[in-house]
Amino acid sequence: MSAEQVLAQADLIIVASIGGIDVRPPGNGESMVVTDYSLLIDQVLFDRDGSLESQIEAGTFKLSFGGGEIEGRRMLIPGVPIFDQAEKLILFIDQEQMGTISPLVGLSAGDYRVSATAEPGGLVVGPTGMILRRSFFSESDDRPSGFTLDDFIDEIRRALPIAQTDPTLNSEAVKDRSTADAAVHTGSQIPRATPLAPGVSPVPSQGTVVPRHDSTKPPNPDEK
Repeated sequence: MSAEQVLAQADLIIVASIGGIDVRPPGNGESMVVTDYSLLIDQVLFDRDGSLESQIEAGTFKLSFGGGEIEGRRMLIPGVPIFDQAEKLILFIDQEQMGTISPLVGLSAGDYRVSATAEPGGLVVGPTGMILRRSFFSESDDRPSGFTLDDFIDEIRRALPIAQTDPTLNSEAVKDRSTADAAVHTGSQIPRATPLAPGVSPVPSQGTVVPRHDSTKPPNPDEK
């Protein structure tokens, strides 16, 4: 999913930091850990119809994600982000996905963060975990020094009207939710996640396509 599609499809764009983390263990018919994040809102950059901004109470907004860490163990869902206390974020939120394993556009495609280890004040890190170096609608890395938070806010404001008026970016055909069953709050509908020890990467999901032939040897032309 492209950054331009994320920009076009977002219903709410906020700058916030993590003010609190509440992890709910499996139980009451639920089969996975759910993490509730209390976000301290710095700025609301965009709210499509005003309905989400109205849910912000005393500068705090709560978002829930499937998975999380509890009692020293992680339950990870591929594609769903996990945030740390006090982490600074720029989030692109999809209103239709509120209450699912990820309320962000494209699961984690709407997850941008401010690196605390880069330049003074931090540089913006994209969904891939790399410092963002490309402006919206640019075909190359036109910002080799990266974006500060203020730079990125200005870039969002510049590009947002362009993205919103491009019908090819906001059609159903380009919407991407790579997890088929996204419900997290109703027991039997909750997809199971794999509990992992800290530092262990998740295994591929059952939806991973396995090559038919062994990649270490050429396929037999007579094999069908």
